[in-house]
Amino acid sequence: MIEWIESVLHTTVQMGTVYLLASLGEIYAERSGILNLGLEGMMIMGAALSFIFTLAYGHLAAIIVSIIAGILMSLILAVMAIHMRLNQVVTG
Repeated sequence: MIEWIESVLHTTVQMGTVYLLASLGEIYAERSGILNLGLEGMMIMGAALSFIFTLAYGHLAAIIVSIIAGILMSLILAVMAIHMRLNQVVTG
């Protein structure tokens, strides 16, 4: 029973850290005036591409591709929300 509780707590902290860091990034975006509703989609896209590229090319390529995917998705949001002045709720 104790091992199960330890396992659940360990998994909760491990999985919760990802969402904690994402929400910290969202707080900075909100304070700068950008509403980023697509944050979870960006995380899922990075995770999916990381999985695919880890199987095909290895860990380093997966990390690089995930970073580039996150940058590109954020750039698309920034162009639509800031330069094109579209509604941030719709573009997110």
